[in-house]
This record gives sequence, C-alpha cells and structure tokens, in this order.
Amino acid sequence: MALVEATGHIELALRYKTATLSWQWQADWIDENLVSRSDSLETLCFPGLDTTPSSLGVRNIRPAASKWDFLGVGAGQPVWIFSDSSYTSAGFASTQSELTGNVNISLDSVIGPAGGIFSMYTGSTPTIHMQTINGISTTDVFPKPMAHTHVNWAFSQKGLWIVKLKAQGTLSSSGAATTTSATVPLVFAVGDYARWKAARFSLNELSNSSISGDDADPDQDGWNNLMEYALGGNCRVTSALRESDGQPLAPILLPPTTPDAPWGFSFFRRKAASGFEYTCAVEASSSLAAQTWSTETGSQQIITSNTNWERVSIPVSPPQANGMARFFRLKLSPIP
Repeated sequence: MALVEATGHIELALRYKTATLSWQWQADWIDENLVSRSDSLETLCFPGLDTTPSSLGVRNIRPAASKWDFLGVGAGQPVWIFSDSSYTSAGFASTQSELTGNVNISLDSVIGPAGGIFSMYTGSTPTIHMQTINGISTTDVFPKPMAHTHVNWAFSQKGLWIVKLKAQGTLSSSGAATTTSATVPLVFAVGDYARWKAARFSLNELSNSSISGDDADPDQDGWNNLMEYALGGNCRVTSALRESDGQPLAPILLPPTTPDAPWGFSFFRRKAASGFEYTCAVEASSSLAAQTWSTETGSQQIITSNTNWERVSIPVSPPQANGMARFFRLKLSPIP
C-alpha cells in the first residue's frame, strides 16, 4: 500500500502499555479535510517541499559557523530541515503519566540517498541529539522531556529517507526501566520526486531499490521509475501511455513544417513550477554504439502547456542524411 502524506502539525505519540510491557507509536494529526487522525507510522510519509521556509518549505542554507558542521554540508550549501515552520512539522507528544523523567528516543538506522547525512537537533545554539556524519552510535539519543517537544529533522540531500527510532522510559510507579520498543520507521519524502515515490510504493518497497529505485521497472513495461516520473507515466501499471491524458510516453520526431525548417524531437516534461527535479538532454548518433552520442543544442520550443506539464520540441538534424541513418534519445539526469 502506498504511503499517505501527513502534513501540518503532527504529534508523534509514544504510549507504553503496562499490561503487555510494550510500546505503541502513532502519529496524531489533522488531514486536509479537517478530520483528526491517528495513524501507524508505517503507513505515513512526511513530505518536505523543496522551497524556502518563507514558502513553508524545508530548503535552508547552512550557516558558516563551525557549530553547524554536523549537518554534513558546506557553508552556504542547501540543507533540508523539517522545523515548526515547515509544511510538515513533526514533534513529540507529551509523555503519559505512567512514565516519569525523560523518554530516551534512540537512533537505530537510516536509509537515504548515497552519502547523505541525517541529524536531529534543537535550538539555534544548537543542541545535537543525533548525527550520522560519523556513523550511528549509542550517543545518538534524544532525551524527550515530559512536555510536548519539537525537534529539527535535518537532511543533507533531497530524496527518500527512512529514519528508524526506538524508545525506552522509566515507570513512575517503581522507577524501573521499561522495555525498549521495537524500531519504528519515519519516512521523510524530501522533494517532488521523493513524494511521487512515496505516493506509489509501500514502506517495504521503498526500502528495496530493485522496486523503487530510479532504474527499477516494477510494472515491467520497459519504462523505469525515473522515466515514468519525468514523462507522466504510472509505474504500477503496464502501459506506454501517460497517466493524465492517455498520450504516448515515448518522445516523437516531428517533420519540418516548411522545406527549410528543421525536424523536431518532442517530449513531455514537468514544468519548473511543479518542482521538477531532473534535467533533459536530447542526444543524437549515427550508430547505437554508446560512445558516439552527442547532445543536440537547439533551443527548446513549447508546443502545449497546462498547469504542471508542457510538451516541448528541440530542433534536430534530419533523421537520415547522405544515406546515413540518425538515432535520437532522451537522457534524464536527477538534479541533486
């Protein structure tokens, strides 16, 4: 089952069940229909808009001071931080009366983009609770106080992140330590492409790159996930058609409109305003040998456009000249 986007002010509620000596984690939030919800964390993702905090986004710029080195990016570089002002703000609910003192929330593991760094901190000083810049250790613990508490969740790269946590507390009746909870995943979808994936794959599938990776083709229709995202396909349905309008996914060659006009290589792409996260390049070759491809440099022309999509055409040399065939392809590259 695909994940549901939880937005707005979210409380991560941890409840210790004394009868069964076990923990229950859930997210309490209000959905877009103003309905109060309590959901298992395995069914949700926390979306982050790749925009500035002034636009409710999570894209920040790392300050120069060395105290921010734990974020894992250089001074002046972007870092994506979920905070109180974000489109999604995830804090911890008040601790139940059966417990006393801090609930220790520890970091078990993190799955994310290659080379990415996760951290959790509070304040502008800052107080660092978790950081993976030097790996994960027993010191990656947030001592959550009794009161409702907010933290900052920071990521050095856009993409799909799965942060796994566990908790342990102290019983107010005896002062004895509770059992440690099972690990619980929090899924952060940072950027448009990550949100697209989270809306189409389950938690287990998101953890499996052979299903949800860029080059994976879960519906086995010859179009990998990045191509399906970029051109408007459905990665869960075997089809060579766009999901929204039923037009072919495949780019097409447009013949000249006049004898002196060039041919056109035409394809759909997401509009910049929709938050697209890839670059497009049209390449040509007189052979299918990989080393012979070269980039076509003509100016793009917009043929049709709607709210989120546009069809563009790039002028290309004739598909056959001097008795030699020419081949064309569309090359997509994710934007870091």
